[in-house]
Amino acid sequence: VWDYFSDDESMRYRDRVGYLQTLKDGLGIASVRTEFRMKKLINPDGSFNDSTATSYIDSLKAMKEAGLGPPSLALFTPAKWMEREAQQDPEKFFDHYRQYAQKVRSICREAGVQPKYLQVMQEINTRWQTGIPYDQVLHMFPITREVFARDFPNSKIMTTILTSGAPDWRQFTEKLVKDAGENLDAIGFDHYPGSYKNPAGVPIVGKPPFEAFGDTEPYSWIAEQKIHGVLKDKDVLLTEVGVPAITRESRFQRFGYDRIVQALDHFLLEQERKGDSEIFSDIGFFTGGYHRAVDTKTPGGLLDFKPWTLVRKDGEGNWALTNAGSRVKHLIDTRINPPKQ
Repeated sequence: VWDYFSDDESMRYRDRVGYLQTLKDGLGIASVRTEFRMKKLINPDGSFNDSTATSYIDSLKAMKEAGLGPPSLALFTPAKWMEREAQQDPEKFFDHYRQYAQKVRSICREAGVQPKYLQVMQEINTRWQTGIPYDQVLHMFPITREVFARDFPNSKIMTTILTSGAPDWRQFTEKLVKDAGENLDAIGFDHYPGSYKNPAGVPIVGKPPFEAFGDTEPYSWIAEQKIHGVLKDKDVLLTEVGVPAITRESRFQRFGYDRIVQALDHFLLEQERKGDSEIFSDIGFFTGGYHRAVDTKTPGGLLDFKPWTLVRKDGEGNWALTNAGSRVKHLIDTRINPPKQ
């Protein structure tokens, strides 16, 4: 599950552990994908924000204590000064990025946690997310590998691509794999059926909820490329899939998760019948607990103004599963990762 609490400097360590245990035991998730924000960690003069670094260290230690598996770390959210620097002085930007990556490596080392994936930027086929030119992002892959190879040689370098509402994402994927080559180990795909493209239940522009949430069309292309095409030698992840909650006990969100996972399960079963069972290395839900960072808006439409979280505080300040969240563990146990026969 994607989670934003790593850089909440006000969160006490024991609260972190308890919250992460709620994600593990309540949602049934195995690991967390979280972001170490460039703009919070590094300053223009190359110095670092110690309080942010401490928060990141504590978050990694708490993940381990809560019994979660190795996390995926998103190296993302550059400050505006970094975006300008990437445009005007790429070499200086690469120096700053290397310093930032070295700091993240030292944070992981101090926490005693090896990241499973190191995600460089986010949804790099969209300008509003990345803010760094494509050619510079390509160069960030080998920098990240070089920095982490000494202490974490098994961590894999990845990035993500948005499928929903991005008509050229297939061509972009093919170009990315060709351009990045061996510098990129994995690609994650963010797919939001029933939300951005063909929004569920919205007259004229959308489709009926059952049909909209059941959209698996991108998976077919991804599976074909994983088995026979450009993704054969890459890990493939479904990095983000989710549904916003119109209300706290949203039937819309619960039905959306039920239908999304049902459709995904049917798709994967069909792949297994063909003898192709290993398509996605990881499947990630968006998002964990409600956090002010979730309020960050993107130009994706009105649904971005609704909470996408599966866990929220109740009236007594305790973490509680939403209506949809209470279903997720069952969906994982019975459809996504059922017991082996």
